[in-house]
Amino acid sequence: MGITVALSTVAYAIWGFLPSLAVLVAASVLDFALYHRLGEIPVCYRCHCELRGFERNPEHRAFDLSRAEEYEQGS
Repeated sequence: MGITVALSTVAYAIWGFLPSLAVLVAASVLDFALYHRLGEIPVCYRCHCELRGFERNPEHRAFDLSRAEEYEQGS
């Protein structure tokens, strides 16, 4: 993200608004493609380990930041 902001700023300073916008759009498209290519990974709230290679459990919901904070405070 930092590299994208820096490249966009440089593009804006040298070429103007549209090339700067093109850098941001290209980064967004790349991020979107990577997100869909890599998929979601379950992460343990307690130890933060990433569980790879398992079938998706439909009972597991998306990451909940408030629940993660509860486990952080309980440690």
